This record gives sequence, C-alpha cells and structure tokens, in this order.
Amino acid sequence: MKNKEQTAVEWFFMTMNICGLLPTEEIVEYYNQAKEMEKERMIGFTNKYINEELWVNCNAIESDSTVEQYYEKTYGGNK
Repeated sequence: MKNKEQTAVEWFFMTMNICGLLPTEEIVEYYNQAKEMEKERMIGFTNKYINEELWVNCNAIESDSTVEQYYEKTYGGNK
C-alpha cells in the first residue's frame, strides 16, 4: 500500500505545531475547513481538466497541453 501524501494544508498545520504554536479548538476547525476546501479544489480541478482538455482533445491528433500548462492557464500561477 502506498503511503499517503501530505497536502499543503497538512504540512502548514504540522509546521505550526513544530514551531510550538499549539492549536486551539478554533484553529483545528479552520484546519479542517481548509482541508475540505483543498480536497474540493483538487477534485474540481481534476474534473475540469478531464472535461475541458482531455475530452475536448480526444479526437485531435495529439494534445500539447499538460496538467501544469492547464493549471497556469486556468489559475494564472505566475501573474
């Protein structure tokens, strides 16, 4: 079984703990909300990529778009 990968939200929360910032009940609630938001965004991004890029281009000879290119186009990473 493959090890579970750590999300950015989980990394940030663990880093806060390592730095001695003990989580309050309110921070734990924000952490749980952030994890859910991150999950929804990852699922949404994947579905959008599949629907807009792969499905649309399935009849094309080849699609030059990579996931990273699609992310940059969609979310404007370096703007």
